[in-house]
Amino acid sequence: MSVRARYLIVIIALILLIVTTLASFQCSRLLQAQLTAKSAVGNMIAINVFSLAQEAINNNPQKSAQAAIKDDPQVKVWLDASGRNQKFS
Repeated sequence: MSVRARYLIVIIALILLIVTTLASFQCSRLLQAQLTAKSAVGNMIAINVFSLAQEAINNNPQKSAQAAIKDDPQVKVWLDASGRNQKFS
């Protein structure tokens, strides 16, 4: 194999390494953006559920906290609308 062919192989390998590195950085940036968005949505859902649950507890102080949340119509409507009823009792 000639010297020019070896240099060409080394140059092609370096270019492939650089392209692979840049692609992995781009993928990590996209993944980070998606995870940030999902985390923000999860936090918003948690804040909404917490405020509805707290309101249900405050409106029915004679019941236990779990029973007040379970029987509250606003909480039921919100959970049915969001599709998260199976994870919350």
